[in-house]
Amino acid sequence: MLPFICKYFFYYPAVLLKRQHVPRYLGELKESQWYDSRALEQLQFRKLALLLGHAKSNIPYYQKILKNIDTESVSSLRDLQQIPILTKELLKENFNQLLYPEAKGIVKKTTGGSTGNPVTIYKTGISDGAANAAYWRGYEWAGVKMCDRQARFWGIPHHKAARRMVRLTDLIVNRMRFSAFSYDETIMEDYYNKINCFQPEYLYGYVSMLEAFGKYLLKNNLKMKFQPISVIATSEVLTEPHRRLFENAFHCKVFNEYGCGEVGTIAHECERGAMHISAENLIVEILRDGKPVPEGQTGDIVVTELNNAAMPLIRYNLKDIGFLNPDICSCGRGLPILGKVMGRAYDTIRNKEGKAFHGEYFMYIFEELQNMGIRVAAFQVIQKDYENFVIKAVADEKLRNAMEDYIAVRVRNSYGSYAEFKFEYVSEVRREHSGKIRLIKSFSDC
Repeated sequence: MLPFICKYFFYYPAVLLKRQHVPRYLGELKESQWYDSRALEQLQFRKLALLLGHAKSNIPYYQKILKNIDTESVSSLRDLQQIPILTKELLKENFNQLLYPEAKGIVKKTTGGSTGNPVTIYKTGISDGAANAAYWRGYEWAGVKMCDRQARFWGIPHHKAARRMVRLTDLIVNRMRFSAFSYDETIMEDYYNKINCFQPEYLYGYVSMLEAFGKYLLKNNLKMKFQPISVIATSEVLTEPHRRLFENAFHCKVFNEYGCGEVGTIAHECERGAMHISAENLIVEILRDGKPVPEGQTGDIVVTELNNAAMPLIRYNLKDIGFLNPDICSCGRGLPILGKVMGRAYDTIRNKEGKAFHGEYFMYIFEELQNMGIRVAAFQVIQKDYENFVIKAVADEKLRNAMEDYIAVRVRNSYGSYAEFKFEYVSEVRREHSGKIRLIKSFSDC
């Protein structure tokens, strides 16, 4: 579909119906990206003052948390640090208390979470629209215009209703989806042929899935029959070897993206290689043991989302590890720079027949459990061999049988009927020595 038709006849009407004023927000973001750091901080803390006032007056959880804090005087990061950290565990335990009871036009979102701790939140149209505008701005840095054709290497929901919604969304934003959940040489050949027919302006997706497709092209000495503008990689750590592979396979520049389901996009890589934070939409802190780290040092990434009145996430610990880069980017943008992000690692699962399954295959299954009311606080999937899996989970004892049955049916239907499972119930999923949490661990990648 022509981007012009998609943009004005499909995408704009769809987002405006959902009260997401993306065109206006995008115009504002394209202007504010050139503000200096002081002007951006002033914008952030004006928004924060409104959010804190709303939370203190209307959100039961924050009425208690902020009771003895003068929210009107919060005008710096030091002031913000008076407010306790919000963890994923606290979010789930206080879910109803964090929800604004009079919120209207809200959207429910469930995310598996890169740390294996699935959560559900509600977002306003303003919050969703602002995040979408930040996505489009970040894509423009990669040379992509709104509603340009996208080849998307991503997950596909298991449920039919969710699949229909995904297909509709893909149509609205002019993209073709290529499942990361199951692939082999034959499927890769099909992807190659379909992409050459679709001729997208850019490729987008999980790092490891783009890696698998790039290796397929190089192994078979294949070249795309068109010239993509760029590759945008997300969801996993993008390394320098990945960049070189993508550049060799796709013959275009590679850009990085970082975000999470709860707050949306957090940072995008500009044309000069800096990961600029969407500072107009959120505040990022780097903490260790709950305290700020010196500039340039690593710690937990903690975000305050500035636009979501339905369920404010104030000082929300993502459990990813990163650092803030104090340098000023030569691109001229005043947006702060996020350094390397660590903490996300998914292995690829393969079955006896050689078919590969991206780690998000399991993430979607746990998201479905969450939507069904089967709460799993944290998990880790370990593939011991082609037949045997160990699943470590933090789960309510009363719901364990239902969880085990659902996972067994889902995986055996698509992975193979020979899959066997051993469930181990733990109090937490531990990080590796590297600091990463490997949610999906395969014997073939160890």
